[in-house]
Amino acid sequence: MTLFERWLMLAASTTRHTTTRLWASVKRKADWRKWLFSHLDYRVIIRFARFMPAMLAARGPCHRGFEQTHRHILGRANPTRYRDCIIRQKVLRNSLVYGNPALMKQLTQCASKIRQFIDGQALPCLPIFAPMHTVSDVLAGALPGFVTGKPITVVSVHDDIGSSVHTQQNNTFGLALEQFDPGKLQGDNGTTLASLVERLLDQQTSLVIFPDALPECTTRLAGRTMNTQTMTLFGKTAAIHTGLATFSRVVKNPVLFYCLFINGQNELDVDILDYTAYRELHGKLPAIIEHAIQKYSHEWLLWHYTSFFYFHS
Repeated sequence: MTLFERWLMLAASTTRHTTTRLWASVKRKADWRKWLFSHLDYRVIIRFARFMPAMLAARGPCHRGFEQTHRHILGRANPTRYRDCIIRQKVLRNSLVYGNPALMKQLTQCASKIRQFIDGQALPCLPIFAPMHTVSDVLAGALPGFVTGKPITVVSVHDDIGSSVHTQQNNTFGLALEQFDPGKLQGDNGTTLASLVERLLDQQTSLVIFPDALPECTTRLAGRTMNTQTMTLFGKTAAIHTGLATFSRVVKNPVLFYCLFINGQNELDVDILDYTAYRELHGKLPAIIEHAIQKYSHEWLLWHYTSFFYFHS
């Protein structure tokens, strides 16, 4: 065997050894994350995460805007810091992906509360679920899956929703989530608008649309503008997305508005804000959004967009 051949064999062996060690390291990291979120109460993780330097990057303009917009709109200080808001969202997202027992229990209780309400109304069909951006948009979007046991279609351009899709489709508790881009009129699984409407009419999917999405937020995330309608919100002319009104009118389904919040026992809870027929939606929508933001201003996630609903691109 020549010296060159020996060198090739040594190089190959070293490469295999390095690759094996790297892969083992990745697996250990993944196992560590899985163990953490699968065994510890998510509230404990949130408490300790606030002291981790890597999690304290949420400062600067967003942090200042979070407080300033809240004070400008409501005339009072925001008791929640932007940094804490971001930390909680990250922990809750991972807790959902890894099936954190405490979180699963509380989500199941929230789902039972909504299910009892729907059953009590003797609804002829599933409503369109309209959560507000409180506590965690990922949890709010996932909750209808616990209510109905059906796949979830979330109308959103948010990357956090999209990045959760494939992970959550492979979880152990059977949650199937699809993101539907309202600008492209297509879902990430190739679902077209026509097929989505057909699945809604056949009650094969639970549709989720956030009614309080800010025009500036969606424009920045999607890189394009989307249709809005003019309404009065907090005494000013505001722009509100038309997606919820459009979908409810097409399928003639009622809309169920709800907010996630943290109750006095430091547990995730849900407040059913309103149940609205599609014909009444236009007139009631601004009051529902305004009431929810007033009531849960410390839980609302979008204060750092300083244009609020008054952004016109």
